[in-house]
Amino acid sequence: MEGLLLVLSLVVWAVVWFFVVKKRGNLSRVAGNLVGAIVGLIVATVVVAILAPERTEAQKQAQATIERDSQVAKERAEAVRQAQEESAIKEAPSEAIDQITLIYLKHKIYADNSVLCTPKVIGNRSYIGCVGQGLSGTSAPQVWEYVEGKFKSINGTASGVASTRFSNEGVIEESPLPLPADIDVSAIVEKFKS
Repeated sequence: MEGLLLVLSLVVWAVVWFFVVKKRGNLSRVAGNLVGAIVGLIVATVVVAILAPERTEAQKQAQATIERDSQVAKERAEAVRQAQEESAIKEAPSEAIDQITLIYLKHKIYADNSVLCTPKVIGNRSYIGCVGQGLSGTSAPQVWEYVEGKFKSINGTASGVASTRFSNEGVIEESPLPLPADIDVSAIVEKFKS
């Protein structure tokens, strides 16, 4: 039905436009075309408004349901997006990187006192891997989980340092064994090697 109304409105518009241009009197051809187009559009709109059927109650309810469902879907999507943003694990902040780097430098863990600590998010946890860099190459990474301002040792070398040389540092913790099932130590260490 709507397709027929569209065709009808275009026909009415063209007929009125043509009629106004033919009967333009003393108007120029350009002015006649402009007036014809405007009058044709107005008449076509009036004809469609008169002939268009009134929507039934069922159609009105269906439209209201569609609009309501659309609004609910938007609200849910927004809530999910906000929850993901709030719960998204972020890399350790630069202050934390500086803090653990200073601890390494303070305790002179590596021979030439050159340490590089980098953050990574792996799974749903934030980690920091620290390596010594020198002329002889790069050492194996010591991996720490960063949780609420604390550094928890993940691999064996980090646990060894945590229990000995870093034992007096308040922000360093040795992770209790066994580690949670979602922590795959070898996979995490590999991520810090690359």
